[in-house]
Amino acid sequence: MAIRTLLISCLLVGSVFGSATDQEDFVVFVWDAGSSAASTTGGGCTRAALDGEAGSITNFMGNGSGTPSATTGGPLVSQNALTIENQAGVIGVTDAGANGWFTSMIDGTIVQVANYSDNDMADGFFIALKIDNDTISFVGTTYVDDVGTADIDLGGAIDGIASLIASAADLVDASSFDCDILIKGNEIFTVDRTLSAGGGTASTLLSFLGVDSSWARVVPTRVVASGGTIANSLLDTSIMPKITLNTNVRFSTDQTYIQVDGIWFSGNNTGRMVGTVNSDFQIYSNCVFDNAGIASGSIALQSDQFGLVDNCDVIASGATGDTVALSVDHDFSVRNCIIRNDSSSAASKNLDLTFGLVSGCLFYDFNGTAIFHSDRGAPMQVMGCTFENGLTCISTPAQSSAFVFTCMKNIAANCTTFCTNLFSGTDNQIIYAAYNNLFNITNRYVGWIGEVDNSIDFSFTDISSDPLFVSEANDNYNLQATSPAKNAGPLLTNIGAMSDKEAGGGGGGGVVGVVWN
Repeated sequence: MAIRTLLISCLLVGSVFGSATDQEDFVVFVWDAGSSAASTTGGGCTRAALDGEAGSITNFMGNGSGTPSATTGGPLVSQNALTIENQAGVIGVTDAGANGWFTSMIDGTIVQVANYSDNDMADGFFIALKIDNDTISFVGTTYVDDVGTADIDLGGAIDGIASLIASAADLVDASSFDCDILIKGNEIFTVDRTLSAGGGTASTLLSFLGVDSSWARVVPTRVVASGGTIANSLLDTSIMPKITLNTNVRFSTDQTYIQVDGIWFSGNNTGRMVGTVNSDFQIYSNCVFDNAGIASGSIALQSDQFGLVDNCDVIASGATGDTVALSVDHDFSVRNCIIRNDSSSAASKNLDLTFGLVSGCLFYDFNGTAIFHSDRGAPMQVMGCTFENGLTCISTPAQSSAFVFTCMKNIAANCTTFCTNLFSGTDNQIIYAAYNNLFNITNRYVGWIGEVDNSIDFSFTDISSDPLFVSEANDNYNLQATSPAKNAGPLLTNIGAMSDKEAGGGGGGGVVGVVWN
């Protein structure tokens, strides 16, 4: 079991899982502050160890004296001044009292070592192997002499994300490994936090994953709409771990893949989830990002690198002025999302992105622009989205630059303008629009037809009928059985984001994937 150096420097400077030639995937358990039985724990295990227990965390936590308990969050073993032993050239510790503390221990459990009295290794985090019921060894270490004692905390859950990270410290520093950070319960952040993976490589995947009360991965579903308020028709947050943001949280990585799944980030005015820079790729899925009462210029979710936002709710509620609910830069795909901004300002935006693909998303009751394409020189696609009761559905900046724009299979109903600023006055523009259902739209395509070089006018495939949503008053944007938007797309596919997934699928191929009735 060879291990490359792994730092969790936010917990203890110099912490390592050993050093060798290869890196093993591992899992970290995080419980909300106050729920864990101990402030110091090993906090996890290898992926192989967890898989060997069929995903059960029971034998990785306990009362500190070797008795497993999945309800305390405390370490399985927490003992002081254990004797250092030579275990075939590897450092180990032995319980001289033969209490059988390690009887239930699983190989691959993470142990935190502190107050090591010799110089063979630094205090930190190591993967443990059981030698017998009273002895364990530390992977990746080298035994030198027989002097010393050490305190250990083996297994358990780390007492909240705030205990896992420091304000600007790296979480991990390693190569070619996957780390799943399982997050359980609720927590409040009052100071800026940076969830980071410095020094990783393009093959490093760091995943922050929401889990339920039994440590199973959260699989949020959409609640049945019961009224026209902003809280309805969204992902069910009752099963998600909630991180309340009274400040900003961001990811800062170095050539690392980031995944965030099944977590509710709830902001408070200036508090928001801020995305990552210097990351090869980032994925936000099955999450809720909300920011209540945000001031002018604030946002709920911001990301500055390549990535994907999938099946998320991004909500700016009680907003004022030129607020933005979701702001993404570089090549980004946003799909299967509900993006809300209830600011009364015409300068507000639901989604502001540089370039990329927007598909299967829902925008409703907006007083500004639903989708703002902020870099006219970059390609943009809007496929299979639904816009209802708003000012401007899609807008590009009024500047002179060539660009490629595709807009098809969308529903826009009861909005002032569908697309605007399409013509910039330059050559080499390619604009393609087709199979859109535009109902009660005052301005359909502003500055396009007959004005743009290389534009492809398929607007004759558009329809202007009432799409017949199931219940607009209850935010239910499924299509009724007799909707003209059904089978109105190419190859008899449905038009719009919230269409039932019938033969051929609906929307732009990335439909939200639920039937809201």
